[in-house]
Amino acid sequence: MGFELRFVPRAMLESLWPELAPRLEEALHHSAGESQIEDIHQLLREAKMQGWAIVDRRNEAIVGAGATRVTQYPRLMSMDIYLLEGEDMEVWADTIFQQFWDKCRMMRCDLMRFFGREGWRRKAPRFGFKPQYCVMTRDV
Repeated sequence: MGFELRFVPRAMLESLWPELAPRLEEALHHSAGESQIEDIHQLLREAKMQGWAIVDRRNEAIVGAGATRVTQYPRLMSMDIYLLEGEDMEVWADTIFQQFWDKCRMMRCDLMRFFGREGWRRKAPRFGFKPQYCVMTRDV
């Protein structure tokens, strides 16, 4: 039993998209509106973002989806978990965050960041994250 974080290669994106898109779109409902699902799809196609499937090993079912960006800053490289959503997330989140961290180490990233709603602030330490700064928005 267990859950596995699987990278979605561009060659498999279109065949998996019907299962990934609804989950990613659900995560977008909690954003500031900077992206729509079509934008995420295009960024994944162009390899400007990385797509991930969270798979239940018992039956190979996709139970969640994620999208990340790897950014090289002048002094460090960061993997940003931009979207993450799925069924029964509390069951697999520990395992999947650890697997994201392992991927970051393999890619020689210096930092892993996770963007989430305010409720994640309380949960973040459980997964090894610490609140770094607060982002505030104002519509123009």
